Amino acid sequence: MRKSRILTLSSLLLAIAFIAVSCTKEGPEGPIGATGPQGPAGSAGPAGPAGPQGPAGSSGSSVIYSTWVTSGAANWVANVPTTTGAYDALASYRRAATGITQAVIDNGVILCYFKATAANQSGLGTNVVFQLPYTYIDDDFEDHYDYTVPAPGAIFFTYKTGTSFASLTAAQLGLFAYRYVLIPGGVADGRVAVGSNNKHYSLAELKAMPYEKVRELFNIPADGTNIR
Repeated sequence: MRKSRILTLSSLLLAIAFIAVSCTKEGPEGPIGATGPQGPAGSAGPAGPAGPQGPAGSSGSSVIYSTWVTSGAANWVANVPTTTGAYDALASYRRAATGITQAVIDNGVILCYFKATAANQSGLGTNVVFQLPYTYIDDDFEDHYDYTVPAPGAIFFTYKTGTSFASLTAAQLGLFAYRYVLIPGGVADGRVAVGSNNKHYSLAELKAMPYEKVRELFNIPADGTNIR
């Protein structure tokens, strides 16, 4: 009787072991299921620490520049001293300049340039830029080119000669082109301008600069205007 029980128990254990082995055997991997819907967004985490401050950027430029305009014979008129201040010019080319405000007159910088557009009686090279005022002296005559600002919104380019018998005619003066640059003052009464390199320049320094250097410092194109 005991032997029979032992055999029965052995058979039962063998059956359990067989079932366990059969159940642990893995079948082939099934296909990947479809992606489920996106879950709700989680709450925002705490803000991280502030990063280091970056370098200071260059200051923006508020410089105003006109285009080059050939004056033309018809625009030169005999000078009337009461309209150009105490300037004894023989003739003037009067041009509107809306960017010239009282603030620019009081604290800013006004730079004016001219160039010959063709062979001329003053002997100036074509398209060579000169800053005003400018004086051309030859053996027996001299020509003086300058400008004056009688009021906000206007600029007069002027001409006179030290030898009146050899003064230029309106047609000869009309061969010159003019351009102006207005730089608002960065410091009240100091007439200090800030260039694209973030350096400060006084009126005297700007007046002494070559035209190309001024163009470079204030990002001024060779021609064209930013006046609207």
